[in-house]
Amino acid sequence: MTTLEIDKKLARFLHPTWYLTTVTNGKTKKTWKQFVDPKENELVDWNPSEDMRSAWEVAEHIGLIRLESFLDGTWLATCGPYRSWGKTAPLAICQAAIEAFEGSKSDE
Repeated sequence: MTTLEIDKKLARFLHPTWYLTTVTNGKTKKTWKQFVDPKENELVDWNPSEDMRSAWEVAEHIGLIRLESFLDGTWLATCGPYRSWGKTAPLAICQAAIEAFEGSKSDE
C-alpha cells in the first residue's frame, strides 16, 4: 500500500468529508495531491504516513499505547491488540491505526 493510499484510508476514518484534489505550482508546474476540508473550503496539510505531526493526531485518536524504535531503524506501534512495524514512526502508527480501525469494525 502506498503512502497516499494509507493517507486516503485514514482520512475516510478520521475526516470522512475530506477529499483529495490535485494541486499545481504555477511556477514549477509540479503537481501533488492534497486533502480539502469542504467545511472550511481550504487545503489541509495532512499526510500522516510521512509527517509525525499528522501521525500523532492519528495516534491520539486510536489511543496509541506504545511506540518503540529499534537499532535497525524500524519502529513498532501498538494499539491494544493491534501492532505494526514500519520503516518510520509515522508509517508504523498509520499501519497500526488501519489495523485497529478495520479490526474494530469486524469486532462489532
